Amino acid sequence: GPQVTVAAVVGQDRAFLTRRAGPALPATLDAALDWDEARHLHIAEYATLHEIPDLVSRAKKKGLTVSLDPSWDATLIYDRGLLRACEGVDLFLPNLEEAEAITGSADPEAVLAKLSPAFPLVLLKGGAKGAWAMSNGRMLHAPAETVPVIDTTGAGDAFNAGFIDAWLNEASDEACLKAGIRFGSRAVQAAGGAKLLASGD
Repeated sequence: GPQVTVAAVVGQDRAFLTRRAGPALPATLDAALDWDEARHLHIAEYATLHEIPDLVSRAKKKGLTVSLDPSWDATLIYDRGLLRACEGVDLFLPNLEEAEAITGSADPEAVLAKLSPAFPLVLLKGGAKGAWAMSNGRMLHAPAETVPVIDTTGAGDAFNAGFIDAWLNEASDEACLKAGIRFGSRAVQAAGGAKLLASGD
C-alpha cells in the first residue's frame, strides 16, 4: 500500500511524519542487485537496513559498494546495535544531529573519532558549518558556501548525491567533499531544490 508522509512547518522548523505501509522490501530488489550496470547501492535511511538486515551483504556479493545515510528516525537512531548492523558500509553520511544521537558527542572531531573505526569513510554534514570527512585517520573539513537559503529540505540528499558521484569517479576526498557541498548549496537556494539541481541553473 501507499506510504503517507506529512511535512509540517512551524516557524523556521519542519518535521516529516510518516506512516509506513509495511516492510521496505521491494519486489524488484533482486533484479536491481542483478543489474549489470549497477556499481553502487545507496541506502537513504537506517530503517531500510533495519528491515532488510542482509541488504549490505547482498549488495557486496554482487560487487557493489554501499553508502548509508542513517536519516532521523527517533525509534531507531539511538539503537545501540546500529553501527554493528551497518557492517560492510563503505560510506557513512550522517548529519551532526544524527551523529550526536549515535555517538553521544556533539563535537565533530569526537564524532569522527568514534565513527571512523566502523567505516572506511565517514562524512559529517553540518549545514552552515560545512562538512567533515575522515578516512585512514585523516580528517578534512570544508566550509559551507555562502548562498541565500530558501529551503533546506533535501540538502542532505543533494550533498550525498554530489559526494557519491565524485567518489564513484575516483576523485580525491577533498574534491568529493567540495562536490557534496556544491550540490547541497544549490539545493537550498530554491523551494523544493530538485528543480534547481535538475536544471543546472
